[in-house]
Order: sequence, then structure tokens, then C-alpha cells
Amino acid sequence: MGPHDGHRERLLSKLGGRRLCEHEYLEIILYSALPRRNTNDVAHRLLAEFGSLKGVLNAPTERLMAVEGIGKRAAQHLYCIGEVMRYYYGEDETLLPKRFSHDSFLSYVKREYDGVFLEVLDVYFIDADGEVYKRISFPSENPFSVAFDSTELTESFMREETSGVVLVHTHPSGKATPSQVDDETTGRCQRLCALHNVLLCDHVIYSKSGIYSYYKSGRLKEVIEKTNRELYRGI
Repeated sequence: MGPHDGHRERLLSKLGGRRLCEHEYLEIILYSALPRRNTNDVAHRLLAEFGSLKGVLNAPTERLMAVEGIGKRAAQHLYCIGEVMRYYYGEDETLLPKRFSHDSFLSYVKREYDGVFLEVLDVYFIDADGEVYKRISFPSENPFSVAFDSTELTESFMREETSGVVLVHTHPSGKATPSQVDDETTGRCQRLCALHNVLLCDHVIYSKSGIYSYYKSGRLKEVIEKTNRELYRGI
């Protein structure tokens, strides 16, 4: 037994039970390339350098090897997995939509979340050129309740040049109709966005029975205006 075997077994036991965070998937990917290391810190350094799991798997081996803890073998391992993903999806497809538009993003959500049976909340990041460059997932141990981490979003806003974000939230059972909790989540995200000059582009709810867009329905404008009134009251 190595010093990190207990952590590895606990993390591996989560597979199939719920969607993991990007750094957790990356930890597991690195297990075979770094059999005697704690891959948690290496995974976080990779994500800090390349912005997302997609960015890591698309990086050339030379740039990967520049990250502390990544040698030639680990860099080749990561690059090979990226090559497999590019082969699987085809040269013209990526793991994230290339550019954000409301209609194309809704089509992406329908494809991406088909087969997701747990409640998840994902935040997609958009740069000044309209490219979707990153996704942060906020899974939960509770299959019917999930919330985003304000601290993690704030750190991302401060560290990166984010122009906009989109929330995607799944309803594992029932309809895609937004609840009061969904409205509150949208309002919480808008507060953070307003403080950091980031545009909340949409909050999309996906369910087996359909898909709901706060933007398309006009509800996003109402929530944003209400939140802004509360945020700037008295100023």
C-alpha cells in the first residue's frame, strides 16, 4: 500500500455514482502515469496552467512537461488521451462548443446532457471573442440538490479575463420548469457577475421532457433587473 492508496480508492469509488469535478477526473487519468505520487496537486497545477480539462488534453507535450510534476511519460500519457478524444469526436468537433450563441448552445446542451441522471450544475466561461473556453462542474453527493461555489467562481473571475458565463442545470426527474430555488441560483450568480463586470448570458435547465432557457423565455431579464435593484439599492 502506498501513502495515497486510500485516497485513490475513495476517488475511484465515486466513478459512476455522480459526475466528478474536472480536477478529480484529471487525478484519476494521472494514476497510471504517476503511480507513486499524489496526483491531486499536479492536477490542480495543470488546470491552473491550461484553464480546463479540455485545455490540458489539447496541450502539446512540451508545454505539459513545463508544469511541475509532469515528466515526459506523464505528458505523453495526457497527450495520447487527448489524441484519442480528438479521434473519437472528429477533427471538426470539440468537447466544448467553439463559440457561444444561444441557439447553438441549446443544441449542445441537448447532446451533452442526454444520459445524465443526477442533478448537476455546470458553469461555462466565455471570453471576449465569444469562445467557450472552460467549464466548471459543481456536483453534489445529494442526487437531487446542487449549488455552485461562490468562492471558486470569484477566483476564476479574478484570475481570468471572463466576459460571460452560462449556467446549465439538470432536473433528473420531472419537467424543465424553473423553481424558486433556480431563480435564487440565477440571482446569486448575477450578483457575482455584476460585481466583476461579467455578463450572465443564460441559465439553461435540461430534463428528459424538454429544455428551458431563462434568456429565451425573458425570465433572465426579470431576474437580472430584480437582482440589480437589490444590489444597488441606495447607491
